[in-house]
Amino acid sequence: MDSSYSNEEGQYETHYATALRSSPTALKNDLQTISKSPIINALLEVVSGLLAVLNENRQILAVNHSMLTALGIKDPENIMGLRPGEAIECTHAYDEPGGCGTSTFCSTCGAAIAIVTCLAENKPAQKDCIVTVEKAETPIDLYFRIRCSPIKIEDQRFLLLFLQDITVEQQHSALERVFFHDISNTISALKLSSQLLENQTDASLAEELRVRIKHLAMYLEKEVEIQRVLCYRESHTYDVHFEEIPIKTLLDDLREMFSSHPVAMRKSLIISNHTHMTHLVTDFALLKRVLVNIVINAFEASRDGKNVELSVDDEMDTVTFSVWNASVIPHDVGLRIFQRNFSTKTSKGRGLGTYGMKLFGETYLQGKVSFTSAAKHGTTFFLELPKHPVSETS
Repeated sequence: MDSSYSNEEGQYETHYATALRSSPTALKNDLQTISKSPIINALLEVVSGLLAVLNENRQILAVNHSMLTALGIKDPENIMGLRPGEAIECTHAYDEPGGCGTSTFCSTCGAAIAIVTCLAENKPAQKDCIVTVEKAETPIDLYFRIRCSPIKIEDQRFLLLFLQDITVEQQHSALERVFFHDISNTISALKLSSQLLENQTDASLAEELRVRIKHLAMYLEKEVEIQRVLCYRESHTYDVHFEEIPIKTLLDDLREMFSSHPVAMRKSLIISNHTHMTHLVTDFALLKRVLVNIVINAFEASRDGKNVELSVDDEMDTVTFSVWNASVIPHDVGLRIFQRNFSTKTSKGRGLGTYGMKLFGETYLQGKVSFTSAAKHGTTFFLELPKHPVSETS
């Protein structure tokens, strides 16, 4: 339930943690207590990871050298009294006037949850945290393992906040899983077509198989290129190839893929084409990759016996692909669903499917990716594409 808290700047509403901050005098006293503590000073010296000391209002009182280096801060005085999200420049730190910990988004933040749990239960709490920070006006997704522990200094409670940066580990695990998962079907189809061609005596069927093998090889090459962009987003871009593609071919490929896909066992994909268009100008491999990710997510969210429905509609300037399933996305999940590394799955190396949808659907295909979810209507993901995308060479 939302409530309001008094602080030095007035009444601030919060959607999660208290907005209350210490007065300048109280903050100064906390800083003096921490600076004189031999225990805290020893911890700041010996802990090699990222460490911050907070007061009960979640304000920073001390940080170790590793954290200063990670944040690129030369003078620690610049972050004293700030909350963690404000110090690392989280994109949601100032969504509300109360600052870090008070927005709707903060209720899903692993760091905020760990801190609030530690305060409430007075015992250590650990959570994983995905945070988007601004660096040189560029959003960067980071993945931390957070541990918050209470500590008593001069009969006053403070918090030790340990942050382990596992961004690279998480991304490598996710990329490895996605890559091998996504290309396995293509490789199997390539192998099968090659075996059929080897023993084929019918000339027309042999030619059909050769064309299919060529198509699969080109698609596999594109898959590697797509994966490279996901691995090295900052230094690699995808070479978009817009061409006129048959919509029927795209839908037939999807129908064939999910007729035997493991996620579609005991479920069905229903495809409806409501547009009179026969062709669409787009990047075939990239569009197929985005739609495959959307459909897989829909199947994974569906119970046995439930259908997933894919439909195509068009308006004056756009074509929209809609993928529906009967399940509902919880509100807290919906807040982060397109964030890199976020996943509702607990297994290691998840969280690139919806991120990839947004990245490729909008950045490269020039479209818009969105979703709606409600108890009575289920969940629908939308990929809206322009009928006439702007080519870089035009």
